[in-house]
Amino acid sequence: MASPPILLKSHFGEGTLAPFGPYLASGALRAVWEWDLTDSDFAQAPAIILTMHLDQIRAMHWRASFDTLLARGGRVVLSGHVMRPFIEGLDAYVPAPKDGKAGLALSVLADHPIFAGVDRLACGVRRGVAGFYGRGHNPMPEGAMALTGVGTAQAPIDWIWRRPDGGEVFSHAGNDLWSVAEPGRVTDRLVANMVLWARAEPA
Repeated sequence: MASPPILLKSHFGEGTLAPFGPYLASGALRAVWEWDLTDSDFAQAPAIILTMHLDQIRAMHWRASFDTLLARGGRVVLSGHVMRPFIEGLDAYVPAPKDGKAGLALSVLADHPIFAGVDRLACGVRRGVAGFYGRGHNPMPEGAMALTGVGTAQAPIDWIWRRPDGGEVFSHAGNDLWSVAEPGRVTDRLVANMVLWARAEPA
């Protein structure tokens, strides 16, 4: 039986992982504390889901392991601001220019299975506050495709990178993607889609 994808747990963000509870209970995902992650985990898992609370200094020590996972066709789901290039090809987060509400508006640039059945534009405002989805972008590696834009320049707040050396990286440059909507149908759908994609199953 193949090893399930890893949901990486962080001391700071453990409480934000509640929507994944049913998938952890069923064995569809395996939770690993970030200080317990080993090269063997990278070698066996088909994918790894990271949170915005990831210790990126620690993650820098896993660069070779991320490359190994991706090179054999694995997938990485990344939420948050990249401050250190813990995967080859990543670059530092760029905040959106201050341009009022227009600078926080979202635009759909391309479809992706993680967003199947989800109205991304409706995620741009939560509890009447714009910008909760994100306020900037992680620069795209060469060959990546923008999925969601933010601001008048449609900076790529979401992108997918199918690496020439194998594997795929999904990047969301904001709060954990499963936290951008009010708890309920949209959050449940995002989490379900993310688990399916991490398992390389059709949504």
